[in-house]
Amino acid sequence: MKVFLSILTLFILFCCTNPESQQMNDSQQEIVDSTQDTFTVNGLWAMPNYVDSVLAYKSISKFRKQWPAWFAILIEIDKDTLRSYGSIINIEAPYMPKSDTLQVFEKTLTGQWILTLNEKTKKLELRNSDSKREDKDTNVYVFEKRPDLSFLLDTPNPAHYTSISFTSYFHDQLFAGTYELIGTNQQVTLSSNGQIKGFQDFHKYTVDNYFGTLHPYNSLDNIIFKRELPENSNEIDWELFKWEFHGDTLILTQFYWEILKNKGRELRSENWKLSGEQIKMIRKLKLDKQ
Repeated sequence: MKVFLSILTLFILFCCTNPESQQMNDSQQEIVDSTQDTFTVNGLWAMPNYVDSVLAYKSISKFRKQWPAWFAILIEIDKDTLRSYGSIINIEAPYMPKSDTLQVFEKTLTGQWILTLNEKTKKLELRNSDSKREDKDTNVYVFEKRPDLSFLLDTPNPAHYTSISFTSYFHDQLFAGTYELIGTNQQVTLSSNGQIKGFQDFHKYTVDNYFGTLHPYNSLDNIIFKRELPENSNEIDWELFKWEFHGDTLILTQFYWEILKNKGRELRSENWKLSGEQIKMIRKLKLDKQ
């Protein structure tokens, strides 16, 4: 037993003084230090409770109600400039890289918000410090570094910078695919570029991304299907549907309006209602982005 303990002691001493072992430890520490040294707040940050939750729970209307989504779905930091992109407003302002507070957002429609960096998690955190309303949002909104979403800044829209990009993103991630109309053998194809084949007489579709401030449909997720009509046609060229997913099944419920006529042209009244009938189609194949 004493011999065994002696051998074990020598082995431990050898490992502790082994140059190769020490070199390995030094190399590992260098990797850790290098990883820490390369972190920077510069780059694109995204609020996962919007960009990821919309896709996970398949609802745009639900997650657009978060106050930060109105002005900061995405945050881009470049050197000494910070830009935030929301569904209603965009903000550009200088920021101090060495300050604990990266930005204080004032003009947000919901009061003052403070953006900080959590040094431990290496994520940004956004807090409502003064809502200027009766209610205050006590949630802490986390932003993650998301260079994979940089394409959302590639197609700027004059009014709402990322509106076009988000519409295309939702088309691709939520709808694009080949479906079978339940109760028939009919195949319907929704492409990521907004084209549609096999569904009634429609040729294009556009999902409501809920950007802007005009939302007359009671926060229902809705989608427009358009048909191609002759240029001089007096008929209405679009129809509106509520949409929802149950697994891979897309359920559509059509909106109806009272039809009015003015000089032979069909118009819709402002009052709408949902039909009692649902159209269901099950996705058989998801299409790659075109």
